[in-house]
Amino acid sequence: MEKSKDNMKDLVEAFTSAGIPLNVFRNQRFRQWIATATCMQPAPSETTLRRYLAKCVEDDFQETSKYKGNSVYPEVDETTDIKNRKVVNVLVAPLGVVNEKPRLVKTKIVEHSNADVIVNLILDTLDLMVFTEAVLLF
Repeated sequence: MEKSKDNMKDLVEAFTSAGIPLNVFRNQRFRQWIATATCMQPAPSETTLRRYLAKCVEDDFQETSKYKGNSVYPEVDETTDIKNRKVVNVLVAPLGVVNEKPRLVKTKIVEHSNADVIVNLILDTLDLMVFTEAVLLF
């Protein structure tokens, strides 16, 4: 059972890190191929994988606890989702660490994405993470 959970989590991480949307699992032919290629019988549904996605995001957030006490820098990504909502993602990464990818720590749907909204979101995020010092702001 635990191996199955690990496989699902690995599958979600592989697809999301490659930028492949999980809605490809709606395609029956694709699900048949995944079932054969991964020996997952039956292939997981999009709904099942989205449950694991939430766990992946939670685990990724927990990984940021190792940044405490170190200098970090925030990254902000603004985008529009499929429902035409404005979405702001805040990521953090340690300063001066080679090959450490930024980690997603907060996603928020906003009405406007102006400087005030972005700065407040960054500060709220860093406060949530208990980074009170050693933060490099732009």
